[in-house]
Amino acid sequence: MRASLKLRASRIERVLPDFARRDILNSVSVNNPAPVSRFERVLAFMLLGLVLLSVGTFLAIIIGTWQGMGSSDFAGGIWPVVVMVPYIGLPLAFVVLITLMITSVIRRSRENKRTTTQH
Repeated sequence: MRASLKLRASRIERVLPDFARRDILNSVSVNNPAPVSRFERVLAFMLLGLVLLSVGTFLAIIIGTWQGMGSSDFAGGIWPVVVMVPYIGLPLAFVVLITLMITSVIRRSRENKRTTTQH
């Protein structure tokens, strides 16, 4: 990243006068997006995990039914948990998705306020 900024700076130095060069270099350094927070990253991985787990258990139910399992077969062993995961996991994933969207919007609005006050 720094190498590309140095390359841009050297190209700008050859072409533009001093005042324009300063403005462009300041805008390039200011417009770099802030890194994603750890909380947002955790939410994103939770969302991915919940969706994959729910879809996986849903496919397990479909395959079990396809192999000839009946309602009574799903009542024993680990199957009650497998059957309940999509009922809980997908709505929870939806809540995590909404939370992730809200935190992203808040972060971007704060970043926009910060950049507009610097100009």
